[in-house]
Amino acid sequence: MFRRPFLLIFSALFAVCFAARFFGVSLLRKTPLTAAFSGEKTAASAVGVIDRITVTAEYERLQLTDCEVSLCGGEFLGTNGLLVYGDGFLDLPEGARVRITGDISAFDTPDNPGEFDRQSYYRTRGLDFVFYSDSVEIIEEDTRSFPDRVLGSLRQRLSESVDRVSADETEAGLFKAFFLGDKSGIDEEQYDLIRIGGAAHMLAISGLHLSLIGKLLLDLFKKLRLPPTPSFITADLILLLYVIMLDGSASAWRAYIMFSAAVFAPLLGRSYDFLSALGLAGTLLLLSAPSYVSDPAFLLSFSAAAGIGIIYPVLRGALGGLMKKLPRFLERAFSALVFSVSIQLMTLPVTAYFYYSVPLYGMLVNIVMLPFLSLALVSVMAGAAAGIFSASIGGFFIGFAHYYFAVLLKICEWVGDLPFAVITTGKPAEWQIALYYALLSAFLFLLRRWAKGVEKGQKRRLRKAAPALLALSLAVASLFHIGGGPSITALYVGQGDCSVITTEENHAVLIDCGSSSKKDVSGSVILPFLKSSGISIIDMIFLSHADGDHISGLSKLLSDNAIKVGMVCVSYSAETRQEWSEVAELAGKAGVPLVNLKTGDTAMAGGMTFEVLSPSEQLSADADKNERSMVVRMEYGDFSALFTGDIGELAEDILSDENDKTDCDYLKCPHHGSKYSSSKDFLQSVTPALTVISAGRNNSYGHPAPETIERLISSGSEVFRTDTSGAVTTRISSAGEGVKTVYFSDAFR
Repeated sequence: MFRRPFLLIFSALFAVCFAARFFGVSLLRKTPLTAAFSGEKTAASAVGVIDRITVTAEYERLQLTDCEVSLCGGEFLGTNGLLVYGDGFLDLPEGARVRITGDISAFDTPDNPGEFDRQSYYRTRGLDFVFYSDSVEIIEEDTRSFPDRVLGSLRQRLSESVDRVSADETEAGLFKAFFLGDKSGIDEEQYDLIRIGGAAHMLAISGLHLSLIGKLLLDLFKKLRLPPTPSFITADLILLLYVIMLDGSASAWRAYIMFSAAVFAPLLGRSYDFLSALGLAGTLLLLSAPSYVSDPAFLLSFSAAAGIGIIYPVLRGALGGLMKKLPRFLERAFSALVFSVSIQLMTLPVTAYFYYSVPLYGMLVNIVMLPFLSLALVSVMAGAAAGIFSASIGGFFIGFAHYYFAVLLKICEWVGDLPFAVITTGKPAEWQIALYYALLSAFLFLLRRWAKGVEKGQKRRLRKAAPALLALSLAVASLFHIGGGPSITALYVGQGDCSVITTEENHAVLIDCGSSSKKDVSGSVILPFLKSSGISIIDMIFLSHADGDHISGLSKLLSDNAIKVGMVCVSYSAETRQEWSEVAELAGKAGVPLVNLKTGDTAMAGGMTFEVLSPSEQLSADADKNERSMVVRMEYGDFSALFTGDIGELAEDILSDENDKTDCDYLKCPHHGSKYSSSKDFLQSVTPALTVISAGRNNSYGHPAPETIERLISSGSEVFRTDTSGAVTTRISSAGEGVKTVYFSDAFR
């Protein structure tokens, strides 16, 4: 490393930035607005330059740079950038200076473990706040420099050309992500398929794209018999303009800097060193934005490159003798496998930390598809360029890419149906990642020593390599999330309900899974929590009643490849069966049993007993749906919990009079804390030690009602609210007695 000063500087700089983040030091660039504004939604006006406009079927938004913002008519304060949502943006010219009015607020921060941190993501990219625009006024038509104007126009024309020559909108979305780095048009289902197949990196502008374009340019200049020095400089300049045109990501800038090092090293009389170039790229990027230290794109790009520069030479050296004995085509395939394994080993902790799972068959998909990726890129580039002048000619050139991605999606779909297509690791702790890399280093050291022994004439015996393989196995095993034991987590799902009960086996039982205020509650909240906790099996899902704020997340839970659901439990009669038709259809489509439980029925999971206490027979079929909510009592050792759906005073009175099992340690507050629930008599019957209220912030129902909170406190219960605390986790002791409750406050984010 000392022979590589840039690598040493990068390592030290990364360690300093990581330590600062670990100890809570903000690495984000402060501006006058970020220093003065708390982030609470408020009326504002802003002036800035339109950098990028994105219009999809779901939203219109633009990025505003060089901004000044006035809060409630106050003085204008400078900030880096704004992400602006509104209407009528399609006709606005990029580069125009505009004045917008509306509401400004901070980006959402996570309210649940595993949830995406929008604030960190966007602020790392220079967008400090989100702005919801009511009106836009153009002040100046185009403020861009001539080069920026040309590049912006070229990007727009290429994007429009891709739309014209593609078969449909979803294909155009893939092509624009692949060639122009614009992922706004990617179909979510297609992207999930590609991710499950371990090929999501193909859609990121990276070293493969830039090295291919650079090689094509250099080959062209060579055929034109241009001198080497002008050829190298011209190729590098074209790549620089390409990255600027894309509004380059960390991976694109990393690839460009390393390409530039390869180009200029010979011109300066130096030899090119891959790891030194990687260190140079990392140093420059971290100096420009220290917050990259926690950015997944940055970490994946650099860990992948480190896998190529560090692990691949060791593996190839150890297996080189074996590879030479293979036929030529098998040697190439094996070499591609070793290359892919090298990248996977280095990126595995980063993938597990940010995405909580790894695609098992990704290496095989890459072996089949990577050799043709360069042809697909040339196809898209040629098709987009030709499509500017002729849609039919552009369609002809883009034909190979059309079939390439069709085959890729088909292979990923097939792979997704295989057993263990996605391995859920959970989110490893920082110490687990450190242990992984320490064991990986031990593996490389032992493997190199074994390879040297073979070179000296020792027999290539597998048992001699056993210590290296053991170190590798321990490294992989060390990444899996370590469960915290039995617990109940009331997730913050906005206005809705979802309680996740974790068993000793790190399985889950869900009580409800819906929201009326979060559109994709499973994709944004429930599944990330389960996967970050290392949970891949849901033994049972209890649905209290069929309102959307209790069942809206069911469809995605049942269809997710990484989650296995044992059964869905509901309670219905002949008269109310129709209410559950949608749930029955979803369960049938997923092949998951739908179980109808009556009052008095019990179910078991992980040493826990779940008993249905309501709806009572005293409730008629035409009673309010909320009153007919299924009430479930959970027992584990000496601990008990009561999950009450949306019952009101009628069901509460019947439940208290008819049942001697209402007394519990933990109460999921009925009906989100409505003033018509949690009556005084009911609370005297339940006597909960703690109560958790699930409600959405600023909801239109006024939940939870002040009088309900007062009744709960008066009953002697400790009260937790998801709308103020985020997710609330109650840990149960191994003996099933005693509880410790923590909430997802800023200290846990």
